[in-house]
Amino acid sequence: MVPSKAPEKKGQLATLTNTTIHNTTTPRNQMSQEDIEALPGAVTGLESAEKYLTSVLLRQADKPLSPLHLAGVLFQVTQMAKPIPLAVTNAIRAVAFILKQHATSEIAEVVAKITAEQLADSLSANIVNNVIAAIAPQVVSIHTTAEALKTTFDHSKQLHNTMEREKEEKRNDLKTAAECIEDAVDTLYESIEDCNNSYKLLTPSLEFTQDRLNNLATQLSQPLPTITQPTAPIPAFPTYSSVVAANIPPSIDQAVARASIRAKQILLDPTSGHSL
Repeated sequence: MVPSKAPEKKGQLATLTNTTIHNTTTPRNQMSQEDIEALPGAVTGLESAEKYLTSVLLRQADKPLSPLHLAGVLFQVTQMAKPIPLAVTNAIRAVAFILKQHATSEIAEVVAKITAEQLADSLSANIVNNVIAAIAPQVVSIHTTAEALKTTFDHSKQLHNTMEREKEEKRNDLKTAAECIEDAVDTLYESIEDCNNSYKLLTPSLEFTQDRLNNLATQLSQPLPTITQPTAPIPAFPTYSSVVAANIPPSIDQAVARASIRAKQILLDPTSGHSL
């Protein structure tokens, strides 16, 4: 910066005040940037600008120009020749400070970006390693559990197939047993039908036999009639011819024996169209 000066006399202060007022009220050059760049001089482009800065020892030929370096060049320009108008010096210094600030901000951003990338890479590698180390036992446990589940599933599948096969066999056995029971029931039903038919056929004969037995019992319960015949000599042991000739009725024991034989006999009266 320009060093401060000692207080001057009133006349000098009035002159400085007039000069300052004149500088602040002087209008800025209205030439465009293109017209200014086209003005004749030693510097007309980038190549001539680098050569000029090198010739006046404001730049080293083997080093590139960075924004921070250019800010330093502007500060050096303010000290190249005296006197430089105060407005020009202040303008150059203002541009230099702004350029330096932008350069510093860009450098800080680049450094922060590089640092963040390096830190991210380092943290990523560490995080990946830590995550792998942390989940490795769980992965092994999951793999072991999966193998155990696979074995259990295979065993369950085999057991299911065995149960299905046994169920099918039992179903077939039950079907066979049901068929056998059905055949037995049919046979029993046919036997019952045959017995029923036989009973229907035997009913008239049984009724007739019962009637004969009732008649016989009635006859036996009545007293025998007394028959008077001429007395004839009866041999000590009667013969069949003598009995027939004498017309002697059979004894009570013989009549009971004949009734018993008849009771045990079954007289069948076959119905037309049916066989015994």
